[in-house]
Amino acid sequence: MVEHAVYIFALNTLALSIAAAGFASLSIFVFRIERADTRCSIWTTAFFAAAMAPLLTVRPEVNLVKGKPLMAPVTSALTQPPASSYYAEAPLTQTSTGSPIAETLAIALLLLWALGFAWHLFTLCRDTGRISHLRNESEPVPAKLCNDVENSKTGLRIHSDVSVPFATGLFNPIIIMPKSMVIAPDRKLVANALRHEIAHIQRGDLVSAFLESLMLSFYWWNPLLWRMRARICEHREMACDDTAIAHSKSPTDYAESLLTIVEARLRTDNFRKNGAALSAVGESSLIHKRITRLLSDGYHINQHTPWALRRLAPGALAFFLIGGALAAPSAPIPVNVSYYGANDPQPEPQSASEALGRELVRAIADEDFAAAYELINRGADLNAVVYHDGTPLIAAVNIGSQDIVERLIAAGADIEAEALYDETALISAVRRNDEQIVRMLLAAGADPNHAAQTNTGERRSPLGEALKNENGAIADILRDAGARR
Repeated sequence: MVEHAVYIFALNTLALSIAAAGFASLSIFVFRIERADTRCSIWTTAFFAAAMAPLLTVRPEVNLVKGKPLMAPVTSALTQPPASSYYAEAPLTQTSTGSPIAETLAIALLLLWALGFAWHLFTLCRDTGRISHLRNESEPVPAKLCNDVENSKTGLRIHSDVSVPFATGLFNPIIIMPKSMVIAPDRKLVANALRHEIAHIQRGDLVSAFLESLMLSFYWWNPLLWRMRARICEHREMACDDTAIAHSKSPTDYAESLLTIVEARLRTDNFRKNGAALSAVGESSLIHKRITRLLSDGYHINQHTPWALRRLAPGALAFFLIGGALAAPSAPIPVNVSYYGANDPQPEPQSASEALGRELVRAIADEDFAAAYELINRGADLNAVVYHDGTPLIAAVNIGSQDIVERLIAAGADIEAEALYDETALISAVRRNDEQIVRMLLAAGADPNHAAQTNTGERRSPLGEALKNENGAIADILRDAGARR
């Protein structure tokens, strides 16, 4: 079963990734979306929808696994379960029908995935730690430099070991700048770089980039998600370029500033871009595309995209993928649930008293009261269990004998003793709708909140059983006694 889940989940992931990438590309092409921020939004939605949708295809498949009963059964014909009992209908544990080769391959793939996941998570934590170290070592920026960017409330720091400005911090974002840039006379360069980083922070790119890195750690084996991430990074940087140019009104000056920063990075390339930081330069492969875009004749700072399209396209994409995930084949994850075998043999009595107690249970169940009284006088174990008949007290409740119930309680029978199919004496009395015995048991100290385990492994309470049977009178009696559930 495990190998089936592995293969189906992998195929669902790839199929949904193809659908997400195709839907995003088609939307951008058909509607001729030119705005970088809108493209980034569509690709971001496609990425996260493609990463989350496959999880909807993972569904638990319950297998009943034979377990040890709470109270062991008796082997006599009297204690065999009825034909309509739960166990007569319950299937046994299903065994895997796959080939050993397929199962071995699935296990090998899971181990390979675990190693890849651990490595990518390690690198993300390592790079995050390096950025955190740089942040702790950074120094405050002179006030004059802060004034170069109007209305900026972002923390600014400098560090001598970084070559390009970058933004970092999920909860308290700051911008760290190279110390050499601060002492340089080119204030336009500083302003353009700061505006780009501020745009990253205001757009929430730091959080998005970090979550993308976490997703890629899990889906490191999916090339389509890596490709979508590359598209996100490309349009994210272009969107921040547009925001920065909107202040300077000069794409040419901004392109020159970008080239200057690139040259500085090439001279001292000691910055590694990762999910914990976003720099003004970004990946080297994007530089040529960004500068070419800025200097092209058709470049406009505010390309128009209808508001409805900007909002509806990502929503339609997410809806499409979620629907596809719900319609996709399920990846069954086996979940074993223990059940208790109805025909398991009951162990031999551990004492003569227990043997007499089992006879007492059968005598009460058969309504042989003379034999029952004699067995009580002979010292029968009042808490012995017989499968399907319970303890002597439960057996007395099941036949509705108030005299035997009173006699057993007076002799010291455990009112809270549990047995399969009967749970407790109080629950059995509630199930029989016997108000008088319910009152007797409560008066003798029975706990109205004692929930017992059933034969199916769930928990059942006296009040819950009364509500199930729609017996309001007994439910009120139990509430008056303090029942809460």
